[in-house]
Amino acid sequence: MSALKAYVPTRPTQSPPYPDTGYFVFINGGATRKIPGGGLQAARRLTTKTLNYTLLTTDAGNVFDNTGAGGIVILTLPPWVADPNLKFYFMVTAAQMLRIKAPSPAKIANDVTNSAAAGYIQNNQPFCALCLVPTSVVDQWAVESATGNWGVL
Repeated sequence: MSALKAYVPTRPTQSPPYPDTGYFVFINGGATRKIPGGGLQAARRLTTKTLNYTLLTTDAGNVFDNTGAGGIVILTLPPWVADPNLKFYFMVTAAQMLRIKAPSPAKIANDVTNSAAAGYIQNNQPFCALCLVPTSVVDQWAVESATGNWGVL
């Protein structure tokens, strides 16, 4: 399983070319990503959530974090759709639980562990990251990549 990695420029005014680290580069709330063959391209918008939120399919591709959260933040996935391009990215940035919830009756699998219907995957360790994708199995989401220990409930 590949890991979602991040590189943050050391100076807010740092401009291209960025180091070719193979890491996502977060700049001014946006992001770029390394692409095969080298180089960087625009990739993801960084979206902070401090309150519970239900994701929309139009939110796919964005990175959601919990910067500034004072407690648990629950982000509910949209209804399952068999679309391999539908990817959701999450990063814990506050030492608060970031919980990703499957919509009923969907489940979330992390390695060999599968959640209950409408179950969760969660983490509260800063800078742990996660990418979830729908599988070809109806109502089944799976971890495509992760850093840190994401617990499944």
